[in-house]
Amino acid sequence: MKQQQGFTLIESLIAASIMAALLFIAIPLSAQALDQMEERDFFNMLDMDMLLVQSSAMTTKKEVALKFNDNFYTVAGTERSFMKRPLPRAFHVKSGLIDRIGFNNFGSIRKSGRILIGTKKGLYALILPLGKGRARYEKQ
Repeated sequence: MKQQQGFTLIESLIAASIMAALLFIAIPLSAQALDQMEERDFFNMLDMDMLLVQSSAMTTKKEVALKFNDNFYTVAGTERSFMKRPLPRAFHVKSGLIDRIGFNNFGSIRKSGRILIGTKKGLYALILPLGKGRARYEKQ
């Protein structure tokens, strides 16, 4: 008679329950942490898109702008829009004096102002000063 080797069902269930308990303790992804990561990723992507618009305006010598709508924003040139990015759920944009971020061929912002961006965690103002090619965020 051959001797069979392996694990019994009870041993497998105990090992699976121990692994599940360890994963539950080791990886606590709460809703708050996910919201915080989503917010950080959105603002990082917005920064990268502003740099794209700035460099496109400097290299093409044409107007390129970020245009904000209720639930998305677009990167648009004078002829057409070439990128559309949706806003995350529960994010909204309230335009202050401006609803677009445009750069001239020297890399400076065309029009100063601020754009309010509401997130799950609060309201942020995207401040666009004249004479500089950078914007900053302030929590309201």
